[in-house]
This record gives sequence, structure tokens and C-alpha cells, in this order.
Amino acid sequence: MNDPALMVHGGAWDIPLAERPPHAEGCREAAALGGRILAAGGSALEAVTEAVALMERSGVFDAGSGSVLNADGAVEVDAGVMDGATLRIGAVAAMPRTLHPIRVARLLMDEPELSFLVGEGAVRWADERGIPPVSPESLRHPRELARYETLRAERSTVRRAFSGPIAADRPRGTVGAVARDAGGGLAAACSTGGTPFKPPGRVGDTPVVGSGFFADRQWGAAACTGFGETILKVQLARLACERLIPAGSADAAALEALGALAARAKGLGGLVLIGPYGRPAARWNTPTMAYGRWTPAGVEAECS
Repeated sequence: MNDPALMVHGGAWDIPLAERPPHAEGCREAAALGGRILAAGGSALEAVTEAVALMERSGVFDAGSGSVLNADGAVEVDAGVMDGATLRIGAVAAMPRTLHPIRVARLLMDEPELSFLVGEGAVRWADERGIPPVSPESLRHPRELARYETLRAERSTVRRAFSGPIAADRPRGTVGAVARDAGGGLAAACSTGGTPFKPPGRVGDTPVVGSGFFADRQWGAAACTGFGETILKVQLARLACERLIPAGSADAAALEALGALAARAKGLGGLVLIGPYGRPAARWNTPTMAYGRWTPAGVEAECS
């Protein structure tokens, strides 16, 4: 069986220079955590869930405690996770007052008649199962409050942006992880606060299986990031996984998928991708993307 491996990303956009070192370090820490789980014989599903949860609580990324604010100045988060062996999925969207939506999504995987919950219903369901809501103020990161005030001053510009391309310097920092365990199992997970100044209730690609995340043991596992409205059009995660074996490598398949995103939907974004065998890959067509990779040889991370 091929060696276990894991890859995480911390968003694809024009990440400011001052934010690049913490983005790289956050990806390194998440990759290292997931790698320790795999090295100890843990499953790909456990590894991606814990790697994403670490990124949610770091405050560095547009996820969990670092999420961007919507037009009302509140945080609403989305997440999704998939097990490539069983094809089980769990997803949540537009959840207020939630630090770890990935943990709620993971719990949903164990429900035989549920896969996707949204809004207050998701919050109530999670609370009943031991994941209580947090205070709204605890999720309003000072960095994102400052961004929100800037965007509020540019309100008319931001409104127009939703009917056309979003500027590359707007945060689109979905976090994600893909992994292959020692038994050949594959999994993918992702989490986001969405796009800055989004309308309340807006949901992008992140919690949508096949678009923001996808895992199938026969093909591969992918976790995407970027402007969700374009990623949804081409179902980027599933597209990348379908192309992995014909393309011959994760790197080639990721490039093909991003080519389709740009050509068919004029989209900007990135993804991490892993197959049943071979080295995982990270590719993007934005100015920068943060990512980390763990293999038995060690951990590497970049934001470039």
C-alpha cells in the first residue's frame, strides 16, 4: 500500500505580505497535526477533520475564529467533510455562533438520514449533541472588524462585485485538507467564513459536495478554495478527482481542473489534491495560496 500523506491549504487570494508568514506557519502546524495522526495509524477522515479544526481555531484564516464578517457584521460559517471509502458526507452552511463547523459536519456523517444542515437548525442540532454555540463577539476577530469597516465604506463597490468578478485581494480563505491513510483510505474536509461583506445567508462552494470538497477511494480527494460562485459552476473538486488517474498525477490533474475553472467560468481559486497513490499536489491561479504538505519524510509549508 502507498505511503500515507496529507495536504492542507489556507486559502487562495492575494494574501498581504504581512499575513503570509502566519498563513504558512498555520498550514505547517495543521499538516504536522494531521501527519501525526496518520503516522500513529489514524484514519484519513480523522486526520483531515483535526487539521481543519486546528485552522478554524487559529484565528489566522477565513474560517472559525478568523472568519470574515457578512454585511450585517456577523460571522456565518460553512464546512464539509467526506470519507472516500464509504462516500459518507457531512455538511453545514450559514451557521452563526459556531467556532468549529467541521466538527458539526463530522458528526452529521454518523447520522443515517442526515447529510446537510443549515442556519439556526444546524446550531440547535449541534447543541443537542454536545457542541454548544459560542458568543457572536468571540468570533469577531479585530483584523476582520477592520476589514469590515473598510468594506462598509466601499459598500456600493462590493455590491457591484457580486454581479461580476471579485477582486483578487478580497479574502477567500477557505481552509481545507485531503489525506490518504496507511490503509489506502482517502478523505477531504474544508471550512470557511465565506466572502467579506457577503449577504446574510450566502453560501458558496465550500459545503457543497463535488464543488468545495470530494473524496472517492477509487479516484482521489480534493479540497478547493476561491470564489465559490464560479467553483460551483464546474464542480471543481469532483472534476479534479475524475481527472487524476487519466492525467497521471495529482499535479497534472489539478492544473487541468483549474484550467477548466478559468476557461469555462472565468474563475479564480486553488485546490489541494491527493490520489490513491503518488504525491499530493497544490495548485492555484490566484496571486498566492497558503499550503502545507505532510509525508513520512517530513512537513513543508509555503505561502507564495
